[in-house]
Amino acid sequence: MYLKIYRDRDVAAAKSDAFKKVLIAFKKLHNYVDPGSPGRNWNDATALVISGRAGVQIMGDWAKGEFSAAQQTAGKDFGCFPGFGPHSPYLVAGDVFVFPKTDNPTAIKAQQLLATVMTSPAAQVAFSAKKGSIPIRADIDDSSLDICAKEGIAIMKDKTRQLPNPEMLLSPDRQGALQDVVTNFWNKNQSVDDAQKAFASALTD
Repeated sequence: MYLKIYRDRDVAAAKSDAFKKVLIAFKKLHNYVDPGSPGRNWNDATALVISGRAGVQIMGDWAKGEFSAAQQTAGKDFGCFPGFGPHSPYLVAGDVFVFPKTDNPTAIKAQQLLATVMTSPAAQVAFSAKKGSIPIRADIDDSSLDICAKEGIAIMKDKTRQLPNPEMLLSPDRQGALQDVVTNFWNKNQSVDDAQKAFASALTD
């Protein structure tokens, strides 16, 4: 259903009873947030979990860097789980470095050197340990990484669980429109039916 909606822009899927159940389950989560939640920066929400003033946060793996900076250890001071089931889909996203195109041999050599260093196994492991992400390579030694990273690496070996981030499937305008619908549904007293209609409309308009 996720791919039908975000990749195929299937309006029937967005209007289905199955997607309505998703919206209902999503809105139920609102019962667990505090009144100061709207507009809060993600790292401030992470700080609430770190300090024990919040119990859980739904966030990307980059939030783990905040725990590391606070000298907290995965598996001891905090835990992590990828979704709400043993085979939950794993949304894949990544950052990229883009080099300007050039015919200058010296510049090309420098670009190749930087790319080689950044993508080397040692650099990938060291970077991931600080940022909280997982390496982009499958041939790294993960023995120094924490249990959260190791779980992510194991999941990435199962291609059936991998899903592209919505930003990879939609234009920025459409992604923003859908996000606005979901945000409105989350923050306001809007019916599920109205939210579903608005979502389906934003998917095709």
